[in-house]
Formats: sequence, C-alpha cells, structure tokens
Amino acid sequence: MGITNFSNSVYMLSINVGQSKTQLNVQLDTGSYVLWFVSKSCQGCGDFYPNRYDCIDSDGCTLSTKNNDITFADGTKIQGTVGQVPVYFEDGTLINNQYFLYVTQGQNVAAGKEDGILGLGIVDPYNQQDNAGISKQTINSRLILGVLDQQYIKQNSTINIFPVTSKEHWSITASEVSYGDTVISSSDIKVLIDSGTSYIALPKNMLDAVKKIMSDQYSINYDSKISAFVGECSKRFPAFSFKFEDIYNNMVIYTLEAEYYSLYDSEQNQCGFIIIEIDDDEILLGDVFMMKYVSTFQYSPKLQVQLAQSITQPNQIPFQTHTPSSDNPFPLWAKIIIPIACCLIIAIFGYFIYRCYQKSKLNNALQQQSFQQQLKQEKSFTVNSSIN
Repeated sequence: MGITNFSNSVYMLSINVGQSKTQLNVQLDTGSYVLWFVSKSCQGCGDFYPNRYDCIDSDGCTLSTKNNDITFADGTKIQGTVGQVPVYFEDGTLINNQYFLYVTQGQNVAAGKEDGILGLGIVDPYNQQDNAGISKQTINSRLILGVLDQQYIKQNSTINIFPVTSKEHWSITASEVSYGDTVISSSDIKVLIDSGTSYIALPKNMLDAVKKIMSDQYSINYDSKISAFVGECSKRFPAFSFKFEDIYNNMVIYTLEAEYYSLYDSEQNQCGFIIIEIDDDEILLGDVFMMKYVSTFQYSPKLQVQLAQSITQPNQIPFQTHTPSSDNPFPLWAKIIIPIACCLIIAIFGYFIYRCYQKSKLNNALQQQSFQQQLKQEKSFTVNSSIN
C-alpha cells in the first residue's frame, strides 16, 4: 500500500473509517500498538488533527465503558474511550470490528499533519491478542503486509535477522553504540525500531556524550528548546554505529551517516539534526534509520526484526569531504605549511652542521701542513749545524 511521506520523517497511511468511509491519515507507528483518532469535540487538541471522526451507532461505531490514556516520548498525552468500528484499507481489506481509542482529550499535543496513529506494535491491549497479520514491514514510502519485497533492497545487501528482546516492543539489543570514533555505550541496551519517531532518541548519558563531541569538535551546542544541534554546514558530522548480534551469533554493525539523519537549511546554509532525550534506558531509531534500512517486523513463528540496506539515497547536504578529528585539529593550510617549514629548518640546520664540519676539517689540514713545514725547517737547521 502506498503511504504519504513527509520530509522522510513522518509516514502516513490513508484509511477509511465507518460505514461513511471517512478518510483519515494515520501515522504508522511500530513503537505503539493502538489505532486511535480524534473526536470532533476533542478538548486540548487545538488545531491539530485536521480530519476528525464522529463516532455514532448509525455509522457502525460503538463505544465501550472502558477509558484509556497514552503518553508518548515527546510529552503528548491523549485520553479517550475504547470503541469498535469498521476500517477499510487501500487494498480492499476490511476489518469489521477494529478496536480503537476514540480520543476526547489531549495534553501537550505536538502533532503534525496526521489525524491519528496506527500502532503496529506487538500486542493489541484492547483485543487481548497479537495484532493481526503474519508480518508487517515499513519501507521508506511503502507499507507491505505479509511479504518481503526484494525490489526495495539494495543489490547484494545481506538480510540479517535479529531476535526481539522485549514482550511489548519491536526492540533488539545493541552491544555497542558509537558516534564517530567515540564509543558512547559499551553495554547491552535495547534499541526500538520505531516508525512513530521521526529522528533519534537517546538516554541522557549517551546524549551528553554526543553533546561533548559536537561542542569540542564542531563548536555546536545543543538547543534543548528544539532538541537539536544547529550550526554551519561546513563540517561533516560523524556517523552513528550500532552493533547487533543476529540469530546466528554474528556481530553486525549498522552505520547511519550524517546525510541520513541531518537536515539542511539552504537559506541560512545551516545543518542540524534532532535527538530527543528520553528517561528510559533505551534507544529509539526512527524514520531516519528506516530510510536507510528496510525494516521487517515478523510476528510468527518467532518475534524477529530483519534489517537490510535499502535503495533509498541519502539527503543532499553540502558537507566537507573530511570529518575533523580531535587528535589532529589543524586546518588544511597548517597541515601543508608546517611540514614544509620543518623540512626547511632541518635542511638549514644540516647545511650549517656540514659547513662547520668542512671548516673544521680545513683548519685541521692547514694546521697539519704548517706543522710539517715547521718540522722540515727544524731538520734542515739541524743538518746545517752539523756540517758547520
């Protein structure tokens, strides 16, 4: 099924709800497990969620007496009532009594263009069973159910399979995480492949390590108001590296270069990237990661995540070719001039030593010659004295 791609950061699927087939655009979210959309009378939802739904019996929508609330990593909190409604998908699939959360209240809402969320997580808490389907896969601008489509995988790319290490989320375990040449995590940490997160989310200690690198090597500080690093686009940011162990005990490293996770403002000639700080001891790899790596989420026979490099090209960002290093902080002109100057100094010093040596050698030769002449004169004087 085709999905709408907003700036490689939000992927939305169009669904039709109820007998009226009201069209709603829901964000695909592998980090949650609930389908929810907003009522027309939602309090605290502001001007967000442009398309809303009116749940009435005549449209095939029924509400229960069960209420629920959800809090997201960005601070958004929603509350509502659990209901059931027919849902139609683009490919003709109809789910007659799909459970959903009918949102009537919102708090700290910071939504974009979506009308709600379609959770593709492991468990459906309202239905008390696994979400429907054998496998669900999110690929850049396509949602494919039930099969892995090889045309979106880069040629000769290996498909690696990783065990899911959580009963609630599509989490796999990373044994090491690096930013550039710096290891920012050397112990096991859960990594959630989350299509509901646009960028990357890190725990505080790891974000602090990234802050230090960006400050020391790039003179760019973290803006906590927008959860982002923003600065001149003259220096290429480091790559993130994540080391995972697959089901065959092979260690596999996935890198995410700056061109995938960064944004470029051509008017200001500035580059930046967003990293959200989270309280949990886990990492969220969002759409910027899933843009580079085809991500397959398999329900049966075992919960597994498959990763392979996609055919998607990175963003065009005018970084310099070389990344600066804290071990060699000299500018290019210094790297050229300093070695030449050192060679000249060594050559001049060597020439001075050589001249001193030659002068000393000449002086020694002259002294030796003078001594021999003096010795000759003394011998001649002795002989003449003897004759007389």
